[in-house]
Amino acid sequence: MNIAVQLGWFIALLIALGYSIKYVGGPKTLWWSFAVSFLLCLWIALPSILRAIHRYHGFRSLLVSGVFSALTAIYGEACWTFWKRKPSARAWAIAASLTYILVPLFIIWSKVHFFRPVRGCFGAMLGVGVAGLVVFCRRDQQHYSSRDQTDS
Repeated sequence: MNIAVQLGWFIALLIALGYSIKYVGGPKTLWWSFAVSFLLCLWIALPSILRAIHRYHGFRSLLVSGVFSALTAIYGEACWTFWKRKPSARAWAIAASLTYILVPLFIIWSKVHFFRPVRGCFGAMLGVGVAGLVVFCRRDQQHYSSRDQTDS
């Protein structure tokens, strides 16, 4: 039953991603993805940093704090530079998209390596990462619509 629920969520996320990219646009959909990821990583990073400062929990707590702080910085910078239409937005978006690919691959590798079952929506993260690379690696495409440029 648990696998069926996870498969259902995976399919729903892929349908939602496809719908959003089709009707809202790839770059804007990925911008929202970066913004939500920034907020989630910030929500995880701040308490883990405070816990690591107030009482020492070992290398694992410092590693979790460091990883989520780095992810928060990458997603935040990708979101900010895209929102402000800075020239470095493309590079930050590619970096953020790569984290959507590398983090699930590392988690899958570690679970297989330590003989644990692989569960979760890693496929959805991989899908978002690949979509981000496809959208932002094209040099010939402008990532802002003409309507967005006239509104500023």
